[in-house]
Amino acid sequence: MYVPPNYGPDYSQKFHGVYERIAKDKNVPLVPFLLAGIENKPSMFQPDQIHPTVQAQPLLLDNVWPSLKPLLGASVSH
Repeated sequence: MYVPPNYGPDYSQKFHGVYERIAKDKNVPLVPFLLAGIENKPSMFQPDQIHPTVQAQPLLLDNVWPSLKPLLGASVSH
C-alpha cells in the first residue's frame, strides 16, 4: 500500500516497506498494489481522490483474489 505523495518520499518509502516486512515475517501473501489498474483513473475514486468508488470494487477484487484464494481453499471461486 502506498500513501499519497504529499506525505513526502521518506515517510512514503517507510510506510510501504512495513507491509513487505510484515508479509515476510508472518509468512503471508502480499498484494503488491491494491489500486493497480485504477491508480490513474480519477473516475474510479470518490471526490477525495483517495478512496475507490463502488465501480472500482471488482477491479480491486481482481487484484486481491490471487493472494486470497489459496488461503480460503480450492472450493471458493469469485
